Amino acid sequence: MLRNFYKSYIHLCIERGATNCTRPIKNNITFFDEIYNINIIIQKDNNNENLNLNSQVDTVIKEYWANYANASNKGDISYLQNFITPEGELHNELVNTLAQSSNKTTEVIGYTKDNMKDEGGKYRVGIIVQSNIKEGEITKSRKEYMEFIVIQENGQWLIDKVENKQVREEKQI
Repeated sequence: MLRNFYKSYIHLCIERGATNCTRPIKNNITFFDEIYNINIIIQKDNNNENLNLNSQVDTVIKEYWANYANASNKGDISYLQNFITPEGELHNELVNTLAQSSNKTTEVIGYTKDNMKDEGGKYRVGIIVQSNIKEGEITKSRKEYMEFIVIQENGQWLIDKVENKQVREEKQI
């Protein structure tokens, strides 16, 4: 019972960002089991930095998809400019495709991160996105796979280009 209390305390301590809390996880942490004194030390390593970078990359992708439907439906790239490189391949592609999407309505249902690979200063993130696209009276459900290349520019993670784009499933609904 006391050990469960310690586990709960440590979990809460770590969640709140304390730097003097930890428990035995993946050989990075030291745990001193004392009844009246808990001394917990977090040892920083590259895994903590990688988790932070993963989170930042995940956030830019999440925000991109949260704003994609507005950009597509209004033909206005400004909805996405905070999430893409200003002169990258994706920017140029979107300038062309968004202008042609005025007769379509896009609804992003959701996306799943399929994989993420560090390629030395940039990340390749595989995404499966589910969307509905209405063109006239016809609505199609589409599932696509694509890989975002995410780079850091001026201290901010941005999507630079999309590669390996494939429609995996498309059906009329």
